[in-house]
Amino acid sequence: MSCEQLVPAFIALNRLKRSRDLCKAIVLVGFNKVCGTRDFDNELDRRALCELFCCCMTGGMGQRCVAGVVMQADGFEGYRGYYKQEVPYLNKAPVMSRNEPVRPTRSRPAGSRIPDVVVVKNPRLPPVLDNVRRVYEMKFPGDKFSSDLGPDGRSQLQAYTYIFEDKFQKDALDAGSCACDSDGENANESVLNQAAQWQANREKVISLSERVNKDTAAAVGAAAGASALGRVLRGVGTVGSALARVLGLSF
Repeated sequence: MSCEQLVPAFIALNRLKRSRDLCKAIVLVGFNKVCGTRDFDNELDRRALCELFCCCMTGGMGQRCVAGVVMQADGFEGYRGYYKQEVPYLNKAPVMSRNEPVRPTRSRPAGSRIPDVVVVKNPRLPPVLDNVRRVYEMKFPGDKFSSDLGPDGRSQLQAYTYIFEDKFQKDALDAGSCACDSDGENANESVLNQAAQWQANREKVISLSERVNKDTAAAVGAAAGASALGRVLRGVGTVGSALARVLGLSF
């Protein structure tokens, strides 16, 4: 099962979260917190990432699948998305790419800690700690928090708690917490589908507006051609068209 079809949905969710339509477009079934609150935002992100987790678990690609979808969606947005995959943190600071400072490095600096997904507050800013909203670890079947001590003298869970404090979601996303079934779906109403539907409706409105504008321009042009002044201005080409715009003439 390919999860690449979720890339456009994450792109749509990134755009929806930047718009004023979020509270109209997204319904979190069974969740009673008010849209716009921190609890609502965290639940929205958790459900979206759970949908991705379930898909990637069923496809058997695990964390590589998650990272690929999130990276593609973020890259499409010029690395101005809310969701960041595998950001390395060294001395409590994100390590950014030297060639593309807008995105985290894809290398694994020695001694760094690399959580699976970081959600930022402001997508136009780097994932520094003050801009981090939530940090998630995903544990696929057979995986768990490592108890091995790293160069910082801490286990994986201890290190993430030390770096991110209460922004770190200590309960990892897994098949149980995400309510995945055998078909890669989860029991929650799909927030990614709702975001994709919002984007589709938005594109229809834009397309309709463009078509109306095109038809209107054609009608105005035909009217201009039928008038005496319009024929004169057409005869002098672009200068006449510019003059007509300056004068505010309509035909």
